[in-house]
Amino acid sequence: MAGFRAAPVVCVCDGQSHNVVPSAPDSYPVRMCADLGFVSPIVPAVAGAPWLLLGTAERMARKVTPYAHAGLATFYIMEGGQGDLDSLFGAATGATTYARMVAMADTAAGAGYTYLIGCTVPPSTSLTSGEETERLAYNALIIANGDDTFDSIVDLANTPGLDDNLDTDYYSDGIHWTNLGAQLAADTIGPAVTALI
Repeated sequence: MAGFRAAPVVCVCDGQSHNVVPSAPDSYPVRMCADLGFVSPIVPAVAGAPWLLLGTAERMARKVTPYAHAGLATFYIMEGGQGDLDSLFGAATGATTYARMVAMADTAAGAGYTYLIGCTVPPSTSLTSGEETERLAYNALIIANGDDTFDSIVDLANTPGLDDNLDTDYYSDGIHWTNLGAQLAADTIGPAVTALI
């Protein structure tokens, strides 16, 4: 298209509520892109939705793959998986949740995204003790095997401040981040983005 100029860097941030709570302009994706001097992020994330639903072929084709070439460099950043582990959507194992995440990342890579970033899942009061065991298993798989799929892994679950969901400086309700928590997430994921450019 004549006169069209792609943005230098575009970040597509997918997953669950950590991507949209607190709401823009305080969400981690908006804060991160503003801090890095990027255009506003594309955030197809849906609060509470598991990879099981986010990763359907129809949804990926509508909400994710069209943006693979939106920038000169495009990032697909995945921060989610809690919903899969929760009994509301069948309490998937950590292994099943990880397989769903990888399938989505593979679809994004096939569409032409320049870089893929995977994030571990911080603790949450929404998970039972058994589901918490599977969260830890999921995170261990991301850390141990993520290099096979992702260009970078961001360990939010072990980031001081985000590792304690009872810390009211960073968590508003044991699940969602405060403004300070969202800024910490932005400050943690941002360097992984810039290191790849």
